[in-house]
Amino acid sequence: MEGVLSVAATGLGDRAASFTHYGPSIKVSAPGINILSTLWEENGNPSYAAWQGTSMSAPLVAGICALTELKFPTLSGRELAARVIASSEPIDAVNPDYAGWLGIGRVNAWRAVADELEGVRFAEVRVSETTGNGDQRIIPGETAAIAVSVYNDLVPVGGVVGTISSTLDSLLISSPVSVYGTVPAGGPFSGGSPFQLMIAENSSRRRAIPITIDWTGSEGRSIGRATQQVVLDTSWVTVDNGSIRLGFGEDGSLGYHDYIGNVTLGPGLRIAEGPTQTLYHGSFILGVDGKVADNASTHGNDIRYDWRIVDGEYAQLISSERADIEAKAAFEDRGSEPLDQLFARIDARALAWNDEAAKQFLILEYTVTNRSVNPWLNAYWGFFMDWDIVASEINSGGYDAEGDLAFAEQFQDGYSMVGIASLTHPLSAVQTMDNRVEFAADADWSDERKWELLTAGIGSENSEPKDISQIIASGPDEVAANSAVTVAFAIVTGASREELRESAEAARTRYGSPAIKAKPEMKENSKRPAIYPNPLANQGKMRLVLAEDGIATVRFYNILGQMVGSFEQVKSGQAGAILDPSRISAASGLLFYSIEVNGEQTLGKILLLK
Repeated sequence: MEGVLSVAATGLGDRAASFTHYGPSIKVSAPGINILSTLWEENGNPSYAAWQGTSMSAPLVAGICALTELKFPTLSGRELAARVIASSEPIDAVNPDYAGWLGIGRVNAWRAVADELEGVRFAEVRVSETTGNGDQRIIPGETAAIAVSVYNDLVPVGGVVGTISSTLDSLLISSPVSVYGTVPAGGPFSGGSPFQLMIAENSSRRRAIPITIDWTGSEGRSIGRATQQVVLDTSWVTVDNGSIRLGFGEDGSLGYHDYIGNVTLGPGLRIAEGPTQTLYHGSFILGVDGKVADNASTHGNDIRYDWRIVDGEYAQLISSERADIEAKAAFEDRGSEPLDQLFARIDARALAWNDEAAKQFLILEYTVTNRSVNPWLNAYWGFFMDWDIVASEINSGGYDAEGDLAFAEQFQDGYSMVGIASLTHPLSAVQTMDNRVEFAADADWSDERKWELLTAGIGSENSEPKDISQIIASGPDEVAANSAVTVAFAIVTGASREELRESAEAARTRYGSPAIKAKPEMKENSKRPAIYPNPLANQGKMRLVLAEDGIATVRFYNILGQMVGSFEQVKSGQAGAILDPSRISAASGLLFYSIEVNGEQTLGKILLLK
């Protein structure tokens, strides 16, 4: 990656070591076989031995960096790396199977400290659509021009030529060469004609394209190399009011992440004052009657992306009569397992203003449509937010009752806080999780666990410092079949809890919502008991959900009124209790059920699939 001096290992004759790392991200190579090193003998005496590994190569490069800094003490870190890279000896000829994957070549200490040295480094990429529909999203079948500019941290160099390549078979490069000519010190400087490329018509949609650019000087010697992930077809737009900058994804993701390439794309959530970055990944989350739809990716667990872009839609900035900045996206839960689909469509909007009174918040509005034939009896909506405020291991999060908002903060002084406030419904769930526990390799990050968190209410006021994520939601609410509800939240920032509350009230005023005074612990829950999911698979999981904790008896009947299943004295609540549907002795078809709690009976119907 750019900004890192990555090292490969070589042996005799500059040949790549059998154990070395390699690839387009490598910047230089260095000897890593039979390298003399110090060690302690078992009797405690110092000694020497020959070792091998990239751990031998990297210190050699570090030593050359130190020598170079002694000779040129005013060099910046960038300039120092440029000298070490540009002074390396090309070794592709003796490593044809690794050509382009061992950096510019093997380091050369003598040339690194030479007075006159040529070298350039990557500055930026600018992409423009040359053929297509003109929306500046390069999709399969469309062509693009790529202009790559460079910095020159060393002496002026003439005859500079850049050549672009890629390991991606579906990327067709028609003009791989750009002539830069003479490049003086400083920059950035662009080449002549841009590189021209096209995404193959039959290829799948991709966001980030891996490319490598090699630059040579007047004598044909390598003077620079860069590897980049170039974004051609964005899955997000940037919402920026000058104080808060948010990546708004087409699939309900916030901050970073791309649900097709499984890579980190987007600007995250950046705050002008305080930390550079506050959010690793966020996702809109919808829970309905025991089922959950989200794109809440985790660390090392199996990742499933429920939300998928609506055909013909994509994240885009639009002209707005409501705000200075407005972005839109639309997505559906088509990525869910067939029996878990909610048949939900979400039309999302992000709103921002440039005036001083609105600098500390962004508004996220979601129109949630139930496209199924069944009503949603207990619906929750909100966010999964994996916060990373500077050093993620010392973050804390919780719930501020006075402002009715969830917050996250850094335990070190001097950093801004960030939070989520609801503008249309009181928050009913704020659960702060320890990522090291919740997302461990053996942890259960399932829909059942997410539903448990959505329905668990308000957690602790403030957590101990750790690497945290949060589930933040409002509900429960009912949504009739083929109807919609609009909900809105604000991302708020401030230097203190008091400033977060002020930002939340300012957002509610701007959105036209009254201050939300009802507290979750005081809300009356009038939702009736029910069985989920519906339809019900015989081999799946059946959940009994009650309006409040209690003991229930559940009985199932066929259309003739015959009892075909019974579950006695089941302890449950809003989080639900798991029942075994295989105990229902009935064929596929419509069933009726009764739920008795404290002498009160609730009737319902469910479709059983066997």
